[in-house]
Amino acid sequence: MANFLTYSTFEGGELNISGTEDANVRTKITTFITKYEDEYLLKALGYPLYKLLKADAYPNPVTSRFIDLMNGDEYEDSNGFTRKFPGLKVAIGNPLANYVWYWFNRDNVSYNTIMGEKKAATENSANASQMLKQSRAWNEMVDFTIQLWKYLDANDDVYTEFDICQTDYNLFRHINLLNL
Repeated sequence: MANFLTYSTFEGGELNISGTEDANVRTKITTFITKYEDEYLLKALGYPLYKLLKADAYPNPVTSRFIDLMNGDEYEDSNGFTRKFPGLKVAIGNPLANYVWYWFNRDNVSYNTIMGEKKAATENSANASQMLKQSRAWNEMVDFTIQLWKYLDANDDVYTEFDICQTDYNLFRHINLLNL
């Protein structure tokens, strides 16, 4: 099944992953995209809506409700205010990219050896904590997910399959530098 993200999503910008010119790095990024893009969509939408989105030619849907979900739409919130939902294909602050980047970087803080988990030693530099960047990416994804859920709730006549009880509450929880 096709993915919306590609390894080039992570070339430059805030969600930069170094080494994308290396085929092994591109393969690893693609593996993470395949796993975590689907995982985010399933956790954020719940299984019934996720299944229908995937069946509708994702990532380029053909029905209007999934086109709006991907490309964005205006809606009226519960207070009667007109809001803009940017869509899952939003370029800046993309929740899929933030989610994949978070898990990719979390996995790459150390590497596994026969002697246990190790951190790479570097010459003429010092390791820096990834937590500031990781928490920013995670929290940006959370903020978007909340906006997504508000959009789906406001359009419950269109997205009848959406039930917040079928989503993962962890996508609603911000983290701090201690990953709490």
